[in-house]
Amino acid sequence: MFLLGLGDLHIGEVNFTLKSERRLMNYIEFVKKHDARVILMGDLVNAATINSPSSPFNQNMGLANQKSLAVDIFKPIADKIIGSIVGNHEYHAFKHLGDYPTADISRALGIPFNGFSDIFKINLGNITYRIYAHHGYGGGRTVGLPFNNIDRMRLIAEADIYLMGHTHTIGGIPRLKMYKDNNHEEYKVQWLVNTGTFFDFKGSYGEMKAYAPLPVGTPIIYLD
Repeated sequence: MFLLGLGDLHIGEVNFTLKSERRLMNYIEFVKKHDARVILMGDLVNAATINSPSSPFNQNMGLANQKSLAVDIFKPIADKIIGSIVGNHEYHAFKHLGDYPTADISRALGIPFNGFSDIFKINLGNITYRIYAHHGYGGGRTVGLPFNNIDRMRLIAEADIYLMGHTHTIGGIPRLKMYKDNNHEEYKVQWLVNTGTFFDFKGSYGEMKAYAPLPVGTPIIYLD
C-alpha cells in the first residue's frame, strides 16, 4: 500500500500553472492505479483576501472556482482519501470570511474534514500504521528547519509517520526511538515527511525573497 500527502497546491494563485496541474494529475493517476491512501494536507486553494498575506491580485480565479477545481481534481480518488486538514491560507479565509474552504471541498467530496491536525490509522494485515498530519508552520532558508519543525510534532503525538506541509519542502528522514520490551532493547523507526508543493517557483514569493527553488511534487510512501 502507498500513502501520499497532497497539499500546498494553491489553486487560483498564478503560480499554480498548467504545468503544476499536469504534475499533480500524474499523482492522481498513480493513486487511481494502485492500492493507495491520501491525506489532503491543506492550502489546496489560495483563498486570498485583501487582508490576507497572499494578494488576491496575484490570482487568476475567485474562491468559488478554486474550490470547484479542487473538487474536480480529487473527485476521481475521493474513495481513497482518508481525511483533510486546514492550511494557513484556508485559515486566513476563515478569519475574514467565516468559512473554511477545506470543509466545503471535503463535503463535496464526501470525505472527513479533520481540522488543524489528526492521527490517522491505516491497517495493513496485522500491522497498524499511525500517521500524524499537520499542515505545518514557520519558514526559513536552511535545509534542516522544516525537519526540525516536524521533529517537534513527536512531542504532540505518538505515530509511525509524521506529515507536514507549508514549507513546500519535499523529502523524508527517519528518526529512532528506543524502548525496552522484556528487558530487550528495541528501536522504533518514525518517519518525518515534508509533503512538498505543486507551486511553480518562477515569479513566486519564494523567488522574490531569494529562497532556493524547490522541486514540484510529493513523496510516495510505501507501507509494507
